Amino acid sequence: MKLPERNKGIGYVSQEAWIQQMSVKDNILFGKPLNILRYRNVLEACALLDDLQALPYGDKTEVGDKGVTLSGG
Repeated sequence: MKLPERNKGIGYVSQEAWIQQMSVKDNILFGKPLNILRYRNVLEACALLDDLQALPYGDKTEVGDKGVTLSGG
């Protein structure tokens, strides 16, 4: 396998959360305009639908810097 092709399948996942102090939705959109289909696909791919139902304001729930208001479990 050639190097450029192999690099397409490599990603980096930090152990430290990179979540800003804003709503769950705003953290997902990160300043981009809402595309409802893409947004829904992200929620499903990340298995967040059940979690959002458990939050007091769903995806409008504010999360603290680095996700301090969310459980780490």
